[in-house]
Amino acid sequence: MKWYQLTVKEVSTCLLSEKNGLSTNERETRLKRDGKNIMTEKNKPKKWQKLLKHFTDLLMIVLLFAAGLKLFIGEYLEGSIILLVVIINGLVGYWQEKKAEESLNGLKEMMGQEATVLVDGIKKRVCSEELVKGDVVELKAGDKVPADIRL
Repeated sequence: MKWYQLTVKEVSTCLLSEKNGLSTNERETRLKRDGKNIMTEKNKPKKWQKLLKHFTDLLMIVLLFAAGLKLFIGEYLEGSIILLVVIINGLVGYWQEKKAEESLNGLKEMMGQEATVLVDGIKKRVCSEELVKGDVVELKAGDKVPADIRL
C-alpha cells in the first residue's frame, strides 16, 4: 500500500487508529500479532568467506592465472610481484569492508532507541522495538525517527 498517497484520515481508518493513539490493550494485541519492530538480518558470512570473496572476482582470477603462468615458465620475480599485488589487494579490500561494516553497525546503534507515543491520549516512552502499526509518534526537534513512519 502506498501510504503517502492517502490522507491522514484514510491512514487512521486503515490502521484503526485515532489522534489520541491506540489503547494499551490494542498495542499489546498488535505487538503479539505482528511481532517486534526490528529488521531481520541475513546470515552473516564467516570471516574466511569474506576474505576469500576478494580473491574470487574475475580480475583477481586472471592475475592469479598470470602469476601462476609466470612462475611456471621460470620468471619468478614477475610472478612473485603479481602474486604479492593480488594478496595485498585482497587484504586491503577485506580491511575496507570490515571498517565499513563496523561503521554501519555504529549507525544502527545510534538509531532511535526510544520513542514517545500516545497511548490512551497520554504520552508514553516506549522502546522503538515495541512500536506497532497505528501508533501516534511524537517527534521534537533533534529526535531521531525511531521507525518507518508517516509524518
